[in-house]
Formats: sequence, C-alpha cells, structure tokens
Amino acid sequence: MTRSLARHPLAADALLALAVLALSALGIEKKDLGSSMAFTLALVAPLVWRRRAPLPVFLIVAAVAFAHWLADLSLTADIALLVAIYTVAAHESRRRVALAAVILE
Repeated sequence: MTRSLARHPLAADALLALAVLALSALGIEKKDLGSSMAFTLALVAPLVWRRRAPLPVFLIVAAVAFAHWLADLSLTADIALLVAIYTVAAHESRRRVALAAVILE
C-alpha cells in the first residue's frame, strides 16, 4: 500500500485529509455546530492539494484559522495548520518557509 500511495500523492494527501477530518470531528463544538463544521471543512479540505501547492494551501488554511479565531471558536481542526506548515517546510525554499513562519507567528 505504501508504494501505491507514493505513486499517487494526491490520493495519499486525500487520505491524510480524511484522517485529519476524522480526528477533528471529535473536537467540534456542539454549541455552534454549523459554524464549527464549516470551519473544520474549510481548514481540512485544502490539505488534499498540499503537495501540489504547499504555500497557497498554507495561506488558505492560515486565513481560515484566523477567521475562526476571530469567530472565537476552538477547533481540533487547527491541526491542519501544522500539517500545512510542515508541508511548506518540506517542499518549499527557505524564503517561503520564513514567510510562512512569519504568517504563522
């Protein structure tokens, strides 16, 4: 299975996004279920394209994370931000990694 996932990075990233979504579903706030679900999906869905476009995926996830922070929601789906910054660090230049780190801070 590992070899087939290595040959199909989009499928591997989709499986990772599903795993993050499953973990994130455990932490969805019941008091504002609609908003929590929408933000969770918006945080996790871009991960499917993380290796094809690491920095744009990070920027999208960071923007959604900032919006849900403004909405005063606490979500387990924030793990998507860690996955996105890791991908930038693994696949982009140092300059782009520094840019992502500044944005994350």
